[in-house]
Amino acid sequence: MKGKMLFLCSVMAVWLPAFPGPAASQSTALSWLDGEWEGTGYQVSNGGTWTIRFSGHSENNYYAIEYPSLYCGGNWTIISGNDYRAEFVEMITAGTDVCVNGGIVILTRVDDRHIAFTYFSPDRILDAFSTLVRRN
Repeated sequence: MKGKMLFLCSVMAVWLPAFPGPAASQSTALSWLDGEWEGTGYQVSNGGTWTIRFSGHSENNYYAIEYPSLYCGGNWTIISGNDYRAEFVEMITAGTDVCVNGGIVILTRVDDRHIAFTYFSPDRILDAFSTLVRRN
């Protein structure tokens, strides 16, 4: 019995790494976000505009956001995502007196060089939108 169990454990150790877990599959699904992106944000409520810089690194689940003309930025934490859509919660870490913390950002893949950016306030009201262009 001990020999059979050892054999089974050996087979599982070789076989299981071939099947990626949820984090690996989500990382692969979100690889379309990788790179540096920029655009102009449009405020729904007052018609204002501002600059956007987004940096995506799906391998390590790191998504950084900057709003240079507003002097604020932070990071996005993934809520859900797939090959064409990703939803994040925004955590502002710089310029918290200017930018709202806790908003919801939805990115939608347009093509390899463009993504649509939609921002909802923390109470889920549409607040801003943009089209971001890949820089690299």
